[in-house]
Amino acid sequence: MKGQKRWLGLVLALCLCLGLAVPAAAVETLPEMPDVFQGDGVYVTAKELPIPEGWTVWTGVSRGINEGFVTVVRNENVQDANGFYTGTKLVMNWVDLEGNLFDFSDWENPPTPHTYNENQRQYYNFHDGLCYFYDGEKFGYIDTAGNKVIDAQFSSPADFHDGVANVGSGTLINKSGDVVFSLRDLGWSGTIMGEYSDGLFAYRGYLDEGRDTYFVGWLNLQGEPVITLYSGDSMGDYNQNEDLDFGTTTFSEGYAFVEDNRGDGSYPSYVLIDTKGNEVLTLEPEAPVYIGGIFGGENFGSSSAPGKVTGGRFWVNYVDTTPGIDYTEKSQDVLMDVEGNELFRYSRPAELTVGGTFDNGVAVSRTPSIDGLVIDINKNAVIPRFYTEEVNGGSFNVTIGFNEDNQTLGVLSGTNGDTYYILEVHDGTYTGSGVVYDAATGTIRQGGGTTQPTDPEPSADQPSSWAQEQVSEAISAGLVPDALQSSYTTPATRSEFCALAVELYETVMGTEITERASFTDTSDENVEKMAGLGVVNGVGAGQFNPGGQITREQAAALLSRLAAAMGHTLADQAPGYTDAADIAAYAAEAVGQMQAAGVMNGVEGNRFDPKSPYTREQSIMTALRLYNIVK
Repeated sequence: MKGQKRWLGLVLALCLCLGLAVPAAAVETLPEMPDVFQGDGVYVTAKELPIPEGWTVWTGVSRGINEGFVTVVRNENVQDANGFYTGTKLVMNWVDLEGNLFDFSDWENPPTPHTYNENQRQYYNFHDGLCYFYDGEKFGYIDTAGNKVIDAQFSSPADFHDGVANVGSGTLINKSGDVVFSLRDLGWSGTIMGEYSDGLFAYRGYLDEGRDTYFVGWLNLQGEPVITLYSGDSMGDYNQNEDLDFGTTTFSEGYAFVEDNRGDGSYPSYVLIDTKGNEVLTLEPEAPVYIGGIFGGENFGSSSAPGKVTGGRFWVNYVDTTPGIDYTEKSQDVLMDVEGNELFRYSRPAELTVGGTFDNGVAVSRTPSIDGLVIDINKNAVIPRFYTEEVNGGSFNVTIGFNEDNQTLGVLSGTNGDTYYILEVHDGTYTGSGVVYDAATGTIRQGGGTTQPTDPEPSADQPSSWAQEQVSEAISAGLVPDALQSSYTTPATRSEFCALAVELYETVMGTEITERASFTDTSDENVEKMAGLGVVNGVGAGQFNPGGQITREQAAALLSRLAAAMGHTLADQAPGYTDAADIAAYAAEAVGQMQAAGVMNGVEGNRFDPKSPYTREQSIMTALRLYNIVK
């Protein structure tokens, strides 16, 4: 949590009656909502989220606030051709954190929610800069400006990952709506499973039109097998109950789970693999204990995210079948990291049920008997259940969890559905003037303290305090394009990093890059220049994925090639990080070079965190460091 602002990502909707009493001596009456919840070394601010009149937050949300937007709905009257009222229809929109809606007034069929039934609602979350919408018949995609970028034409939409989305019928598309992989075009018979991520997608089916090879595993966008769980002459020879099978279909943070059914036991073991198919960790409890499920923090307990690794962590449900064992001890949920270390354990349903993987030190308790609505990994209450009917008219709903970038974001809303609060988690001690609930004393007090918060919030056009000096120096040196001189804490895209690299190269070399190489999904001159120099490569099938977030290992590889293109060879060194094994083979040498040269540093715990996004301010700082080496 050091040096960054933590947002809470919405995953669970919990309707909880809050009942922890607050000492009467603290205040005569409790406020409807304190400004701050102060914990031990962490505080949570509660800021009202403005929702335009008539709109309510869509109760089918999964992560709720994603990439700065909340899904909202309202009923609108319907009139016939003569202007007579014929009923109402439910329409949808998205509101940003300032309360602004998109303008769909010129749409013939504006977005509307899609429900399978009352218990199965479609989720609408921005991901990778796009969100799918439903026009009453088909699904399309809009961008974060509310523009329709892909017309409604799909029956089975999915979130974009790494610039690619699975839209069903064996088809993967890019952000322009162009098909990048199609089973129909190849004449193959099979099923694309889950979402494309980390350069791979899960596939079960034949790899040829003649049905000579049946395959279970992961392919790249060229249809080439990368990880094989099974390959044989026919589908009939494969038995998922006796062979390897998918435990997770979508890779997350470079990991996926494989279900191993090859042993003699009654239940399978599970193997955590990386994107090369290497075994990282094996989970194989001894009978009478078996694994009831593996699930992730992004969509806690949801079948849409089984086994998903978030923040290097995941949950394992162990079930004990010993005869006569107490019911409350039969099921244990264990939070583990990718190295197999146990971090947190609870018995369900009696003790605790938790949402999220404590990536930022807090998670949600779904158990009413636990004092903490939001707790830390030591089960201490950061936000307690202290509201009563007399204060706010009943219980509150909390929707809280973890996004794929492992930052946090949450909403606390009144049961009347017209008041919403954004929760933001910060390190340190709150020193402002707002009303504070103090977890240590269980009292409400007026704000003010002696310790400055360690995590001040940067404005939209200012970098974080620790980055300001170097960002300013880079701008003065002419290394930062105007378009990158804002939103410093947001992840940089692949095309934005190219723009930064072009500025660096042309500033150092004193000449414009004349080489060009093209891609089918972008005409960005900066991308073409970097590709022409051989500094960047595509993602396959002639694509570059310009809007995809650049990862730390990709940034290291690009900077290494950029240094070489400028005639500067960096010293080789093996990466000296505890997670060096997680670095992709193509980037390992570059990461070592960046570390040796002091261009890129690691993160907390002497890790490099290769798959995480790289922000604009981090990109600018490393460009400056390389500039100071090669100029």
